[in-house]
Amino acid sequence: MPYIIAILLIIAQNSMIPFAYAVVRPGSFLGRAIMAYLIVGTIFVIFIVKWKVKVEFGPRLLLKNFLIYALLGLGIRYAHTIVFMLFPQVGMTMLSFSEEYVNDIFHQFKNPFIFVYCGFLGPVLEELFFRGKLLTACKNSGGTVKAIIVSSLFFGLTHSFPAQFATAVCLGLLCGYIYTVTNDIKAPIIIHIVNNFSSIFESLFIALGEEYKYSKTMVSWMLTIAVGMVMLIFGIRQCLVERRKRLG
Repeated sequence: MPYIIAILLIIAQNSMIPFAYAVVRPGSFLGRAIMAYLIVGTIFVIFIVKWKVKVEFGPRLLLKNFLIYALLGLGIRYAHTIVFMLFPQVGMTMLSFSEEYVNDIFHQFKNPFIFVYCGFLGPVLEELFFRGKLLTACKNSGGTVKAIIVSSLFFGLTHSFPAQFATAVCLGLLCGYIYTVTNDIKAPIIIHIVNNFSSIFESLFIALGEEYKYSKTMVSWMLTIAVGMVMLIFGIRQCLVERRKRLG
């Protein structure tokens, strides 16, 4: 049953986005993007409200825990650079698009609605569905590890490009694990928001050529990955410490 619902959401999303492109005048990338986000957001809200699976909300969020989750969001953002280093063809898929199209993707974040949706509202809705609903339902029927993996793969499938799929799966694995450790949906939401805002600001301030033409040196790649891994290890360790304290 959980798999069917996730498949239905993906089908609804992929079938309605072309509708958004059809109702907005040709050539208006920004208009089509706004319409697509509105439709996708509405689809997520409908599935979240209609699927009667309990989402775990932990106790009041402490500043210390917020900082730990934010650190994990930055950590996964830096650490998944290893995907592009080991499999450069994943990042190279962006080069199959026209330079104008890729520039439009990057510049769309200057729009206030898209900035807020991709940085905040989208992560909230996606975490409520994929971790709060889907992971919980899968865990109840097939175990925790399987639930984390399955929810991460479905989460990846909602992202269009191979590069997005790879990074989304990595993010999903982290968010799923932390959700099972904390039993608090606020944890993966914060991780996801920080990850997305980090990506958005990078899109706004780093030139396209620097990002996708591999002008970075191997040393800078390794340093980025190392910093990300340290953040992840420290953040996950702190989450486990907090869990032990909570369980007494």
